[in-house]
Amino acid sequence: MGERVQGGRLAARAIAAEGVDVVFTLSGGHVMPIYEGCRQEGVRVIDVRHEQSAAHAAEAWGRVGRSCGVALVTAGPGVTGTVTAVASCFAAQAPLVVLGGARPLAQAEWGALQEFDQLALMRPITKWAAVCPSTARIPEYVAIAFRHALAPPRGPVYLELPADILFDEADARAQGPARAAPRAFGDPRELLKAADLLNRAERPAVVAGSGMWWDDAAKQLASFAENGHLPTYLNGSGRGSLPPGHELFFQHSRSTALEQADVVCVIGAPLDFRLRYGRFGAEKLIHVHGDPRELGRNRVPDAAIVGDCAAVLGILADGVKAPADGRAAWLGSLRETERAWWDAHGPEIHSDASPIHHYRLGRELDRALDPDTVVIGDGGDVVAAVSRVLRVHRPGHWLDPGPFGCLGVGPGYAMAAKLAEKITKGKGFDFADLREQLSEFNRMGGIQALASKLPNQALPPGALAQVDEKAIRRQVGIIDSMTPGERRRPAIIAASRKRRIAAGAGVPVQEVNRLLKQFMQMEKVMKKMKGGGLRKLMRGLSGALPGGRGPR
Repeated sequence: MGERVQGGRLAARAIAAEGVDVVFTLSGGHVMPIYEGCRQEGVRVIDVRHEQSAAHAAEAWGRVGRSCGVALVTAGPGVTGTVTAVASCFAAQAPLVVLGGARPLAQAEWGALQEFDQLALMRPITKWAAVCPSTARIPEYVAIAFRHALAPPRGPVYLELPADILFDEADARAQGPARAAPRAFGDPRELLKAADLLNRAERPAVVAGSGMWWDDAAKQLASFAENGHLPTYLNGSGRGSLPPGHELFFQHSRSTALEQADVVCVIGAPLDFRLRYGRFGAEKLIHVHGDPRELGRNRVPDAAIVGDCAAVLGILADGVKAPADGRAAWLGSLRETERAWWDAHGPEIHSDASPIHHYRLGRELDRALDPDTVVIGDGGDVVAAVSRVLRVHRPGHWLDPGPFGCLGVGPGYAMAAKLAEKITKGKGFDFADLREQLSEFNRMGGIQALASKLPNQALPPGALAQVDEKAIRRQVGIIDSMTPGERRRPAIIAASRKRRIAAGAGVPVQEVNRLLKQFMQMEKVMKKMKGGGLRKLMRGLSGALPGGRGPR
């Protein structure tokens, strides 16, 4: 018989296997074993004052990292407290896993504390809702929940974990993510039709929505717009997909463009109230969306493409071509409309009136905020107004609740964005990076080859001399024994986990401690090095190293 562990720890281990290193909660007794499991598995627990805020924070944590966050709530009012946030995710097609406690299975229909038909409540506002039937199946059900949440169209899911299966024990079995991530490239016939419509258009316009962010399509959008000289408008989480200074990014002429365009291409956005339900003047419509149910809602497209935004735009970018005149007249007309908007609202933008005008507020925020700032729109009309002036410089740097229009998301969103700060400012340096780089390090000739090329001040004295190739292989084994959360935040690893990691890697615990200390030192060095850290340094040197392949 293998190791037996409590159900709560199985749940925490399954969460960590999905790459989640933090859960948001309001502490409750039914889910106490999961808190203990999180402590043991290196998953941080953030305790807030209301379950709605926990669910908003979990949603935002997932959105910032293009992944899926976890809200962990107790039975009864704990579950009901998440309803508004879950409904908001359902409307926005944003992934979220809600783990809900419940009375013990053995006490069903007895009138136990906080007994309530939680599944009936959650099913209408989730993609998937289920109760786990046994302790042994907890890892499997957690993996199923993540698969449903992240499969297009993304959305919230609810998994109920009754108290008795969390307190009970079962054999610890390895259970990683149970999903694949294929990208849908769209029907070739519809792709050809879309490219032909755009190439023949005299006055095309592109509207790109939240699918840009979720499908990581900013680069492909830029190529698509540039190759076809296509004026592009952004909304939702698509804001920031083109930088404010891009010559084909337009904002204040959208109404004009939708009315005067002969072809409108909507990508990664539904034809809902934000796009007039598709009732604009353009004769032809191209609609690209990951959810086939959206194609034909309110208006039947002339080219309907079900697919991943990045994959589809990558193909269309090769298929569109700008006409000989570069659409100069059409683009010039839209730029004139943009200038007219600024001229008309200039007095309000620069107004000294009190209370402050919303456009002036947007201008002052735009002047004060760093381009790397994540902006959270928690409001109604004022957010719509301020966003006309406040620029978003990076993909994923605008968070708002989406079409449900839920107010009060701000505190949860802000907390999650701060916790995921390294993601928003470009991927940080963690043990996952270190493992890959150490393996590449061996392939490129090892420690001595690199040591001869490093400047004397690049690393602490004697740091390289202490490492040999066998040590590197042992370090890779140590990293492989960590959970994803521990790789990202090694400072949280408890002493008991260090012993387990050492046993899994077949090394003394002192070697685990030594690697952690070396990692902390290396992380400080990475912060001082410009332009990409160790990976770029090694690739720059690789042409001179034995077996090197040169810069890539």
